[in-house]
Amino acid sequence: MVVEYMDQAAALFKSHPALNLMQCASELLCFFLYIHSLPARNFSRAKRSTALAVFFAAVIVLHLRNCRIAIYFPLYMCLCIAFVWLVCSISLPKAVFRICPFGLGMEFCRLLCRDAFLNFLLAKFPSEISDIASAWLCSILYFILLVPSTLWMRKETENFEKLDITAAQMIGFVFPLVLYVAARQSVFSWLGTLNWPQWLQLEFLQLAILACSEFEIISAGRMAAAQIERSELLQKQILMEKRQQQYTAQIASIDAINRRYHDLKHYLTAMETMNTREVNASVQAMRQEIEAYECMQKTGSRILDILLSERMCECQQKGIRLIPYIDARQIEFIQVTDLCVIFGNAMDNAIEATEQLEYVNMKEISIKIGVSEELLIMRFHNYYEGKLHYDGRTLLTSKKDSSAHGYGLESIREAAAKYGGTVAYDTEGNEFSLNVLMPIAK
Repeated sequence: MVVEYMDQAAALFKSHPALNLMQCASELLCFFLYIHSLPARNFSRAKRSTALAVFFAAVIVLHLRNCRIAIYFPLYMCLCIAFVWLVCSISLPKAVFRICPFGLGMEFCRLLCRDAFLNFLLAKFPSEISDIASAWLCSILYFILLVPSTLWMRKETENFEKLDITAAQMIGFVFPLVLYVAARQSVFSWLGTLNWPQWLQLEFLQLAILACSEFEIISAGRMAAAQIERSELLQKQILMEKRQQQYTAQIASIDAINRRYHDLKHYLTAMETMNTREVNASVQAMRQEIEAYECMQKTGSRILDILLSERMCECQQKGIRLIPYIDARQIEFIQVTDLCVIFGNAMDNAIEATEQLEYVNMKEISIKIGVSEELLIMRFHNYYEGKLHYDGRTLLTSKKDSSAHGYGLESIREAAAKYGGTVAYDTEGNEFSLNVLMPIAK
């Protein structure tokens, strides 16, 4: 009868704890291999060590207890999900989404090895292969199957970090696990009445449920990730086109302003020949204002002159001091569109953070652009209030309309990467600095 071989297999693992510990070590190794790419939460070493110790102890106890599937598998999944949610910087729905494929894959390998393969050996070769040797062969095969399965699942799910998993989707991911547990428990309930063909059919049905559930979750994740990627590309394209249109309009505007300022300087020169003190004082004040404006425009790059002029006007209107230290004579290797993306997004973020400040003396933005050791360095520095929010290592937008924004830093990073550059940001106190480094094209 089937039940005799199932009881014999279960007795093997109960009487040989080393087998259970080997399987436990295999699963823990694959589990940490699977979650290795997840961003860690900002925990102290003591808290992290405590969480690891508690998780290890709970999993080992669960293995040595040899609980029935209706208890063991849900408990094991709850432990893994709770650990990932606690230690990794992701939400609970996303933790459920990431662990479900691993749990389904692990159960698939376990079912294939421990039930099917082991019982096949015990039934077909009872005298040629000892029971303990069969169990060890089963455990080794389990490890051999679980490692590539884990690597494949990690590759399939590591690109899903941007997915915003809802509570309803989380329930949808949990449902296949519940379906599998129900089917698995039914097999145990009917075990005493099953013959070998019936048992094989039910084993195949369980494997099919696991495989279909695995591919359903991964396929849903792929589709959602592809949709988000298309949406992001569209948003970035719209932003780039908007920057280009702004730059084109600014060229015409700045040229017109420059012509008027040029004419105005001649008018002022003629007015200075008058002896009226009030006229001379007004003329001198106007001249100083014009000269300051012209001085700030001369960065060494016509494109940057235009971009800077627009931001100067915006900062003046919002009561923000803009302090530029710019030598852009070697910036011409950057295309107009990319320079608009880098400078525009960096200034958007700085102005947005600065105008929310309460203290006037903190409303200040400094821009430093220059060359050092064959590197073009662009540094944007400003103060901010509140708390910065991260999704793992990614800095999240503080804008209310996060669906239409939040691509600023990512767009800067992509534009810099075209020239072999890198982007980094650092915070100290309530100061934020964005640094863009690019090797100068020769």
